[in-house]
Amino acid sequence: MPAEPLGPWMEFGLPGLVIGALFFLLWWTINTTSKTHKEERTEWRADANIRQEKTDVVIKELTDVIRDRVK
Repeated sequence: MPAEPLGPWMEFGLPGLVIGALFFLLWWTINTTSKTHKEERTEWRADANIRQEKTDVVIKELTDVIRDRVK
């Protein structure tokens, strides 16, 4: 008994196999790229949070200095 999951693709023969392989390659590329990009975004967010915390400290110090000068 032939493999049934290939059903409709079997009637197209080699061209169907090639098209199926291209669809798989496209799916695999998108899936791999998506995971890599998600990891990069996570790193970017962590770096942005660190920079934001440092900026908050500097702004607080500048605000304190301005308040002291105004008094």
